[in-house]
Amino acid sequence: MRRAAALLVCLGLLVSGCGGGGSKPSAAPSIPPNLRSTDTPFAFPAVSSNETGVDPTITASTSPPKESMLKVLHKGTGRALTGTDVVVADFKGQVWESLGAGLKPFQDTFASGDLFVQPVNKVVPAWTLKLPGVRVGSRVLLIAAPQDAFGIKPPSGTNILPNDTLMFVIDVLGAFPRDRGAVGTTVTVKPNSALPTVSGTTNPTVTIPKGTAPTKLAQVQLVAGHGPTVKAAEWIAVQYTGLIWGTGKVFDSTWTRADGANPVAIRMAPPGTLNGAPVGGAVKGLLEALIGQAVGTRMLVVVPPALGYGKAGNARAGITGTDTMVFVIDILGAYRTGVAPASAGQ
Repeated sequence: MRRAAALLVCLGLLVSGCGGGGSKPSAAPSIPPNLRSTDTPFAFPAVSSNETGVDPTITASTSPPKESMLKVLHKGTGRALTGTDVVVADFKGQVWESLGAGLKPFQDTFASGDLFVQPVNKVVPAWTLKLPGVRVGSRVLLIAAPQDAFGIKPPSGTNILPNDTLMFVIDVLGAFPRDRGAVGTTVTVKPNSALPTVSGTTNPTVTIPKGTAPTKLAQVQLVAGHGPTVKAAEWIAVQYTGLIWGTGKVFDSTWTRADGANPVAIRMAPPGTLNGAPVGGAVKGLLEALIGQAVGTRMLVVVPPALGYGKAGNARAGITGTDTMVFVIDILGAYRTGVAPASAGQ
């Protein structure tokens, strides 16, 4: 899986605290600040395509605005975002350059194939100011003025300079509250003393029996979703709790982040490459349990070592080569694979 310590990880934007996974922000040479200015009055940058899913070219040729601005390029028909929602998105982030040359993006999920899943208010402030009200399915052009971006303290290792204006083209693929869990029909489960029990509708309480862990994959559907079926190689947004059989230790949970619940994205494929770059994935046991399930489903999955991290274990997560893992996973959404057409044979 993408980060060893987290097992199931999200793609985060520079300041989000969730790390970007397979792609890293470009450290391209910057155009000096004096060459990024012009006296031409502000006009929205040109975007090569208003079609969602297409990696756009963004070209500015005027002075940037003094305040953050939003332009809807394609209006979706889904639910409207709120300022505290988790947003599922593709986006391209680029520094404003007034001479029309266009700097390299500091992040581009259209090209990398990663999926961005993050609370709106954990990105730069411009997202919180301007995205509420935008409907799922929309493509928007967001201009983040310096005071609503990184100001005088841009992240290191990028082509962002102090007081730079940023441009984003964002495709809003999904949205849900941070505490969203399974949404479906509760399944009546036949009691089985050999398997863990689960209670609670959101942050679940998991009770692991004292007996020996199963030697084969065990999976129980607790809530039956009614959404699209999860397919191999797709990205899914999930809430989950992961524990170690025997000790009952929670090694990771999206429900108990420092600032509250924070769903993440995982890829329904083994770790490998995506569009020519390394990318994380899921352990074999989770792939077997989750592919074919419907969005809205909650699954209890017991993963023996052979279908998890094997004899090597995962030291960063405190998982040994003999540990059996227990997961309770809520499938919140299923999305594209992110494989670029030119890389479809990978």
